[in-house]
Amino acid sequence: MKLTTIAFALTALVFTGCSQFEDGPDFSLRSKTARLAGDWTSTEVTPAVQDPNNIIPSFEVSFTKEGDYTMVMSIEDPLTGDIFEDTFEGEWSWDDNSDLTLTTLGGSFDWNVLRLTGNELWADDGSMRIVFEKI
Repeated sequence: MKLTTIAFALTALVFTGCSQFEDGPDFSLRSKTARLAGDWTSTEVTPAVQDPNNIIPSFEVSFTKEGDYTMVMSIEDPLTGDIFEDTFEGEWSWDDNSDLTLTTLGGSFDWNVLRLTGNELWADDGSMRIVFEKI
């Protein structure tokens, strides 16, 4: 009986206390680094403040388990249809919570990771919320 009680308490602790991200998942057998590693494409970008010209970037980003990343940000000119791209490369790291720091030669920026599953990544950098799917 005592063993059953201990097993139940540990199970309850595991399933209620493992959520690292605001929007989940509540539990995963894979580490957050293993879930992050791979290639991602943005499917939804929501600016904190609406741009009057309705210019919204798109992103392709690749994270390695070793802590490197490459990100391509693309912006389409609404008048000409021309696409402008900027590439960022550097290192990434987790802080003590669910913030992901991306460091480049020009500095660094933080993403508050709201959700991270095997195929979904939701991030907010204060200026926009980005929803990614793994490709």
